[in-house]
Amino acid sequence: MMFLSWNLPMYEMRKDVKQKIGLDDLVDYVNLPADAEVAEVGVYRGESCRIWAENYRTVWAIDPWWENVTWAPKLSNAAQLNKAISLGIENLSDLFTVDIEKDFDTMCKSYPNINKIKATSATAASLFDNHSLDMVYIDGDHSYLSVMEDLSLWINKIKESGWIAGHDYSSEFHPNVIKAVNDYLGEPDEVFIDSSWVIKL
Repeated sequence: MMFLSWNLPMYEMRKDVKQKIGLDDLVDYVNLPADAEVAEVGVYRGESCRIWAENYRTVWAIDPWWENVTWAPKLSNAAQLNKAISLGIENLSDLFTVDIEKDFDTMCKSYPNINKIKATSATAASLFDNHSLDMVYIDGDHSYLSVMEDLSLWINKIKESGWIAGHDYSSEFHPNVIKAVNDYLGEPDEVFIDSSWVIKL
C-alpha cells in the first residue's frame, strides 16, 4: 500500500486509501498545471503533501506540530490489538503514541519540492505575497472560529481563478468545518470521497 510503510490498524489503512482516492480526484478536478504552487495549512503526517508533490512543482507544508512523541504500539501483540479494535474505533488513539513532525519528516524526505514551514497559520500566511498561490488546502484546527480565521488569512494569497480547498467537510464528524466554509465562501463546488472540498475563486 503506497501510504503505509508500517503496520497500522485496519481502520487506519482504510482511511488512508479513501484519502488518497479523494485527493487524486481533487487533483483531477482542479486540473492545475505541473508548475503550480500550492500550500497546505495543517499537514499532520504529510499524506496529502505527497499527493501535491507528485503533481505540482512547489508545495508549502505549514504546521506548528505542537504534538511531539514517538510512534510506537502500546500493545504487545496482535491479539491484544485486535481485541482493542473490536471495542470500537474511538479507542484507537489510545493504542499508539505519535511523533507527528518526525513522521512527516520521514514520509516527505524524498520530495525535494515540499518546503516545510513550522509555524502557525497566521505567521506562515504573512510570508506569502497576495495572489501568489494556485491553490491553498486548509486542514488545520477544525473549530468554527479557527476555520474562519484560516480562510480569511489565506483567501487573498490565492491567484485570481485559483482554488481554495480543504478537508473534513463532514456533517457527521466536523459540522463546524461545514458551517465555516458555507458562511465564508458558500457551498463547495465539489466534495470528494475523503471529505475534501474545493471552490474556484
